[in-house]
Formats: sequence, C-alpha cells, structure tokens
Amino acid sequence: MRLKEITVKYTVLFLNTEIDQFALEIMEHCSPNTVIEREQFYLDNLKPFYNILTIAGNRSGFIHSEYTKELQRAHKLGYKVSDETKLRMSSANVKSKKVTVRNILTGETFDFTSLRKVAQFLGTSHSQISIYIKNGKLFKNIYSIYLV
Repeated sequence: MRLKEITVKYTVLFLNTEIDQFALEIMEHCSPNTVIEREQFYLDNLKPFYNILTIAGNRSGFIHSEYTKELQRAHKLGYKVSDETKLRMSSANVKSKKVTVRNILTGETFDFTSLRKVAQFLGTSHSQISIYIKNGKLFKNIYSIYLV
C-alpha cells in the first residue's frame, strides 16, 4: 500500500470513528535533550499503528501530498527575499565562489559572492566568466577576474 493510500485510509478512519475511541497519553516526562532518544525507544518497542514515520526526529521517507505541495507553492508565490537575506544565503553557501573583478584601466576592484553576480555585472554568462578565470585572460581586454 502506498503512503497516499495509507494517509487517506487513516483520514477516513478518523473521520468515521467516534472521537472518544481515540486516546492520547503522555508516556513519560523527559528532558528536552533526551526526547528524541525516548521517542525512538517507544517507536521501536510499541510500534504504534498510526505513526507514519519510523525514526524519531527524522522526516526521511515522508512524502507530502500533492495538495500540501500546492499549498506550500501558493504560500511562497510572490514572496520576496530581501537583498540582505540573499547576501547572507550566498555567503553561507559552501559552493558559492568569492570573485574579484579588477578594471585594469581605472584600478577599481569589485567583489562578488558568485560567478553569476559577476556575469550579471559584466553582461555575460557565468560559464563565460568561469572560462576567463581558468584561462587567466582579460575579459573585454579590461577586466581581470579571479577567485578569492
């Protein structure tokens, strides 16, 4: 049985069953730093019928329904990320390459957080920027581009 079928089955079961036939119990009081360990203990030993996830604190294997995915898309539609947030996200990205561009005619230098930002600044593609960095050639015979 697929997860979607299981979810629908449980939803129908819950909706068609009297609420007083369900119970919620506190199994044990524990400190926040041991809650995952204790939850895993109960998942392993009691094997609760209604639990979809089998590993405490881990959503691995869980698949959102198409309906939920649509709700998430609709929520994010039109959401704008500030330039400051974009800069922080780019700086935190380990794959992001710090790049410096130097105009050899004026001596001006410009620092960027990614190849794409350099490409946007120079009006070209990020793959072209990558080629110029690898070859060590001047872009448009004016700009020296190198990784920091």
